[in-house]
Amino acid sequence: MRRHLLSVITVGFAFFAIVPTNATAPTLNDYMVGEVSDFAIPAGNYTSRDISVRVREPGEQSRVTDLSEKRGKVLLVTFWQPCGICNAHLNQLQDLQQKMGKDRLEVIAVYEDHSRPFESAVNALKRLGYDDITPYQALSGQLSNEMSLWTRYEIKQDYPRTWIIDPQGDIRLMSTSAVNWTQTPEIMRLIQAMASGDV
Repeated sequence: MRRHLLSVITVGFAFFAIVPTNATAPTLNDYMVGEVSDFAIPAGNYTSRDISVRVREPGEQSRVTDLSEKRGKVLLVTFWQPCGICNAHLNQLQDLQQKMGKDRLEVIAVYEDHSRPFESAVNALKRLGYDDITPYQALSGQLSNEMSLWTRYEIKQDYPRTWIIDPQGDIRLMSTSAVNWTQTPEIMRLIQAMASGDV
């Protein structure tokens, strides 16, 4: 009886070993449901190296860099100007960053007004109470360069516009609508999956 039982168990393991599985790793399309389905996919392969901005660390003059130095975490890069809808948008992004932790998600606010001193970008965020958001400033012509990445889509140059960049530095999606980032489950699942390297 014991020998018969062992034979059945062995055959069972062998059967499951040869049965092919249909399980596949999730793709970006699996997460594009609900409000995420309205996000735009880039018209080509672009990375954080393609985004040049002006930045200043404490104690130094402003300098030009790209965002490739920020790899290793999800980046939410939002282009903004001081206005009611942008201020509410930044508040949601800061809340999302605080919930996930800055080691997994960093919000970068690119101030669109490139004609003013860099301090304007820093002071604008401080005045609004967004001390935890990283301030950057657009360069001259940044707006047209940014929009040229999305030529397959009819995207109005409205605010807020937010890029989602994965930890490898690839630009994956762009949001051009005023969604609630902290209260939308589909967005939370997407960001968490990117931060964990699942998509």
